[in-house]
Amino acid sequence: MKKVMGFAETGIGVTAHYPIIMGVGGGDPELDDFWVGASLRTKQSILLLDLSALYALNGIAAGGILDIGVCFDLFMFRIAVLGGIDLKYYLVDVLERENFYWGPNVKANVDLKLGPVTAGLSGIIPLTRFISDDEHRKDSLLTFAGVSLNVIFWF
Repeated sequence: MKKVMGFAETGIGVTAHYPIIMGVGGGDPELDDFWVGASLRTKQSILLLDLSALYALNGIAAGGILDIGVCFDLFMFRIAVLGGIDLKYYLVDVLERENFYWGPNVKANVDLKLGPVTAGLSGIIPLTRFISDDEHRKDSLLTFAGVSLNVIFWF
């Protein structure tokens, strides 16, 4: 993995996110509840910036997750603990309410380093549940509570 202009390692890739808990409407997650998208990561020393742009396969929303934290390379693994914000925009009118929601999160990554590629899992926990009294906002961002599969190519 090379450093871009001698400054930082940068990687781009794909991500698939599966919600563990469903928010609006409740019920168990189904295949069309998956989120897919692109990821951009940059690493300088032990600092990691992680940005994911996501689209819900059911077509009702798009969103993003922006996190910053620390990471450590241990043998063949890259382990990171991060915090940041979740952003979600409803593309269709859901229950006649606001279309845009945001809130804080915590995230943990465990990636397997395979040459210039990393493949791994991320666990995301939205913190909105603990800091907001707005039930719609809590339920809306709860779909980000889940596990993501990431494949990143580093250059």
